[in-house]
Amino acid sequence: MLFNALFVTEQARAQVIFSDNFNDQSYTNFHWDQSGGNAYYYSGQAAESGFGVGIGPATYIYTIQNVPSNVESVQVTFWFRVGHNSFSSRPRNQSSFHLYWDGVGDAFSSWYIVEIHRGSSGAGSIQTLTIDIPSERVAEQNYLLFYNQGNRGYYHIDNVVISGTLGQQLDHFSISNTSSSNASVCAPHEVLIEAKDASNQTLSDFEGDVEISTSTGNGDWSMPNANSRFSAIGSDSGRANYRFASSDNGQLRLRLSNEHAETLTITVRDPAGSVSSTSGSITFSENAFVTEYNDSLNEDIIAYRSHGLRITMMKRDSNGECGAAQNYTRSGVYVRKAPLSGDPGGLDPQLVYGASTSSVSNSFAQLPISFSQGVANVQLLAQDVGRYRLDFEDRSNSFSDSTIQGQSADLSIRPFAFSVNVPGSSSSMLATAPVFRKAGEDFPATVSAVGWQPSDDVNNDGIADGHNDNDPLNNAVLDNNPVLRSFGTEGPNNTVVLSSRSLAPLNPNHQDLSGDTTAASFSNGSSSIDIAYSNVGIMEIDLALGQSTYLGGSATAANRLLGRSGAIARFIPDHFVVQNADLEPFCSASSLTHMGQPFDVRADITAVGRDGRTLDAYHGDFAKLSDASGQREYGAKPLAGSLLSGRVEAVSETLLFNRGQASLHAALRLNKDSLPEIALRDVQLGLKLTDSDGVNISGSSLNLDLGSSGSAEHSLLGSSDFYYSRLFTESRHGPETSDLPVPFEIQSWAGHSFLRNESDSCSLIERADVSFASTGTLDVPANLQATIAASSTLAGFIDLQATHIRFEEGTAGLVFSAPGSGNRGQVEIRVDYTQLPWLSHDWNQNSIADDVQLPDAIARFGTLRGHDLLVYWREKAQ
Repeated sequence: MLFNALFVTEQARAQVIFSDNFNDQSYTNFHWDQSGGNAYYYSGQAAESGFGVGIGPATYIYTIQNVPSNVESVQVTFWFRVGHNSFSSRPRNQSSFHLYWDGVGDAFSSWYIVEIHRGSSGAGSIQTLTIDIPSERVAEQNYLLFYNQGNRGYYHIDNVVISGTLGQQLDHFSISNTSSSNASVCAPHEVLIEAKDASNQTLSDFEGDVEISTSTGNGDWSMPNANSRFSAIGSDSGRANYRFASSDNGQLRLRLSNEHAETLTITVRDPAGSVSSTSGSITFSENAFVTEYNDSLNEDIIAYRSHGLRITMMKRDSNGECGAAQNYTRSGVYVRKAPLSGDPGGLDPQLVYGASTSSVSNSFAQLPISFSQGVANVQLLAQDVGRYRLDFEDRSNSFSDSTIQGQSADLSIRPFAFSVNVPGSSSSMLATAPVFRKAGEDFPATVSAVGWQPSDDVNNDGIADGHNDNDPLNNAVLDNNPVLRSFGTEGPNNTVVLSSRSLAPLNPNHQDLSGDTTAASFSNGSSSIDIAYSNVGIMEIDLALGQSTYLGGSATAANRLLGRSGAIARFIPDHFVVQNADLEPFCSASSLTHMGQPFDVRADITAVGRDGRTLDAYHGDFAKLSDASGQREYGAKPLAGSLLSGRVEAVSETLLFNRGQASLHAALRLNKDSLPEIALRDVQLGLKLTDSDGVNISGSSLNLDLGSSGSAEHSLLGSSDFYYSRLFTESRHGPETSDLPVPFEIQSWAGHSFLRNESDSCSLIERADVSFASTGTLDVPANLQATIAASSTLAGFIDLQATHIRFEEGTAGLVFSAPGSGNRGQVEIRVDYTQLPWLSHDWNQNSIADDVQLPDAIARFGTLRGHDLLVYWREKAQ
């Protein structure tokens, strides 16, 4: 059975968009299309009794489904089985199975791809998987595709479900400044309408039409800064329509003018969803107090900042004329604070009038506010956040035979700014700033909502100076501002969202915070959190309100509520990762390198944070590891042997980080010991890295235990056999009628003597470094032929190249051709191998194996009589 559904649960707000258990065998009939090899429905091996789909090699099936616009996130859940021999052929090493997703408009060009399985392991295994689809990859129409990319084996799926999480849903409308309200027939009465969800949170993205009406059918609606989406219906009808857009942040501020002295209610209705809400009562009177803002910030009231209010006793006379009662000069009216929805019940505000200051509580109290010509100017000084209105009453009956009443608009008192305290950090902007934390490492911070101070808002715009730009050096210091103890205890509670941005280096790929990035648990105005920064260098934390509005205030006011930490320094990598390590022995074919001979190692080094992400800000002055800084240590140990302490030397190194990545290229050598030693087999070379901040290699990159401690402390670069070797030649003589071979060899110590190293077919010596005394250096081709008596001999080699002589299986294959009968003589061979110091030897018997000139060797033609006293002669091994 397959269905498209709008199945919504109130708590989870989950919506099933598409579901198929394939029991109608629909994989290629109605809802799925197939391409490639073979797909079939099957029974008995599905998630439950019924059918599933098997997807064969090089085959995919796909469906196209619509996702409603109010779905915020999408998940794909499905039953999955890897094929096996008893049911269908299992995958092989080259097999892989993927889920593909993309919007129809982008499909086949920018798929979101998730690898579900690869290789031949897990045959027969069963899983139920849920894949989260990134919200940016979800369109109105979308492809879902399952693809078997292998050339052998089957995969099986069943119970495919596409589900989504719905955004916030409209539950009711809040209609403010209407509960037991008093208004004047002479002045518009302000009304705030907000779209709310079931938890009374404002729906900042609410869109839709609403109908507004009064219970008496009287009144005229108007809108400050009206737009084309507002329309008043008729004159004195009490009706209006409005279309909410996302830019309204779920709020609508209107004014109701009503010339009728009466009591009424207001109803707001959403015709699309049949949501209807009705306000409390509003009483319009001919004599009433009307309160207006008398401040540059208008309705944006900030804790600890004096905010001007003008109270006017409005009167409509017998002629129907409205205005301030010019002869109203009362001194002393009753005032109270009337808490509204969401008010946390914090500290009482104060009213300042002339030289007097009085607190305003929830109970009426007479305050000596003086009116002149019907007008009184006061300052509201709130010392905490809150949402309330001020109610005014004149009970004296001296101006009217009944109590004169009135009230302010709904007052929302917000914090001035957010401060964040990060203990132990530095505000330096330099790459040499002290280390604070590793990338991805938690650190504590305290977020506080603070009140206003004049030195922090010189231009009096309600924004903390310097906290709305990108310069971390000009921020007003908020550490000594009063903390507002009731912030975070409102109903519903408000939150602070933290984000970060890199100050130096600039523009890394990621510069985000993790951990408690939403401060939601406040006590006495502060919240203790643990957060982590994802990259290296210096960053600044930005703070903003987590909601689009604060306690019914305007979005403009909420947008002014900001905070900046200033520079927080300095973050360093968590560790280095070593990859693609490679050791190139001198002679790769036989994994041979001579002791003292340079060989190349290469590796890719990546600076990473604790979450494993590449730290692309690790470069320039913030990269503390290079071929000129930090430490690079190399160690070596035979597979069966002990650590070759201090014998690995770096001849040259190149290491330079660029956006968190570097390629190490080093020429190393394993120096000879003081005495000859037999070949060291399978010598493992390891790398240790430490930058100048102490960051080193860790994790899976540590895979070599050179110290035999039981735990790896190096990263394996590779291995090679190393030989204690020398270059060797010696004199030979023979008849002039035969070719004369002369030893010219690479020899290595075999434990008892030096023997030709038959594994070396790579060594070269320059022809210019070999000469015959009678002709000269062999880089001149003519010098290969030397005169012997009346004839000559020609020197030959196994591989005589244009500039070099190559050794094959350890020998150069030097042979002098026969000069012919009767032509006796000799050729003196001289070798200077300064350029091959790893083949040096103690030829001069001074106990230092540093000689790079061979003793002269002589190739002598002719039968010679030996010395009468010499029985046996051989070289003494050194």
